[in-house]
Amino acid sequence: MDHFKKQNLPEIDSFTVAILGLGYVGLNLAVTILKKNKLKKNKYISQRKVIGFDKNIKRLNQLKNRFDKNYDINKNDLVILDNIEYTNKFQLIASADIFIITVPTPVDKEYKPDLSYVKDATRQVAKALIVRAQNSRTKIKPVVIFESTVFPGVTEEICIPIIEKESKLLIRNKSFYYGYSPERVNPGDKVNTISNTIKVTSGSNKNIAKWISKFYSSFIKNETYSAHNIKTAEAAKLIENIQRDVNIALINEFVMICSKLGISSYDVLKAASTKWNFLNFKPGLVGGHCIGVDSYYLINKLLEEGYYPKIISIAREVNESMASWIFDRIILELAKVDKLIKDSKILIMGFAFKDNCSDIRNTKIYELVKLIKNQNLKFEIFDPKVNINEVKEKYKLKLLNSLNGNNSYDVVIVLLSHNDFIKMKLKDWKSLIKKDGIFIDFKGFLHPKLNPVRF
Repeated sequence: MDHFKKQNLPEIDSFTVAILGLGYVGLNLAVTILKKNKLKKNKYISQRKVIGFDKNIKRLNQLKNRFDKNYDINKNDLVILDNIEYTNKFQLIASADIFIITVPTPVDKEYKPDLSYVKDATRQVAKALIVRAQNSRTKIKPVVIFESTVFPGVTEEICIPIIEKESKLLIRNKSFYYGYSPERVNPGDKVNTISNTIKVTSGSNKNIAKWISKFYSSFIKNETYSAHNIKTAEAAKLIENIQRDVNIALINEFVMICSKLGISSYDVLKAASTKWNFLNFKPGLVGGHCIGVDSYYLINKLLEEGYYPKIISIAREVNESMASWIFDRIILELAKVDKLIKDSKILIMGFAFKDNCSDIRNTKIYELVKLIKNQNLKFEIFDPKVNINEVKEKYKLKLLNSLNGNNSYDVVIVLLSHNDFIKMKLKDWKSLIKKDGIFIDFKGFLHPKLNPVRF
């Protein structure tokens, strides 16, 4: 620790941190840090201040009122939100010693990396560093840490040059330090949290890498892993999610294969999973802001380098095609029972991008909805996890507030394994569908007495 003092690095137990981006990652990070400010014999164990920066004023006002629209903060922890200083102005984060960027990194309509959010957040930090340099009398050198998912090279080749250009603060003069620590937040997961998940860290040099590791170790229960360098840490985050994308694509294609062969993939996977080393992945509509996006970040970077990544690209193609394949199966099942397609009414169970999650960003269920709408079919959607008003605003869709048990539907298709769905009783399911209706069980958990169609 004395070594860090000689380098004028922030105190581990007494600092001000500005977190830019208060979504799933940033807000959880803020709460986790502040949890360490606990009283012990009328004294604080650590003195840490968190400034939460977000351009969305509505989001800031909600958090000030202890409301998290993502429902991702434990109810007992909502009171901690009172200890965050919220702002949408860069001048108010200038007092920070540490800046952590946790903004989204989506793709555009052509599946190209959209770095606009991370670039803008970097500029906000640059402007704050100027104000800090002008007003601060402290000798402490600020540290900028990036957590947003990016392709290898973004931190050092794109973001740091922005800070240097905008603020005229140069790395070689040691005016500030920087690092990269990929986020590992899993929306909706109350078990694998920031606090108990190993944190990969990296820094602009060995000493900064050690300090960043110490910084995260000071408020997480689990250990940290110091990557060889920043590019390694950036690439590690990508392969974590790409691996899942490829494995789910394999299962999705296997579902299509079993359909052609006239057997149930659900039954096959159930049998195969009895082997000790079988990876029990489930089929799915792979959307969201991680697995459904990260592959494109690496694909585009590699294409620039003159390399075409075959497996990764094909996996993406398979997963992107699933909504269309499911739509075709709905039409096929209706035809099997001689139902008039145009007169049939469909209930879609689920709209979030994944199980037990309220996040609707890049949900691939919307791709299925568009296909159904284009054929002018009657449909309704129910998802107890998502914010109905947010869906209406973003997707122009009106979701059901609750299920009506009037045997209204010709088709009920279950696309997510929400706990709310799993807990539904047999009679509840039966009350949804007409006597000659069809249950399509994409997730493989419906009661056998429903005689569900399992791909």
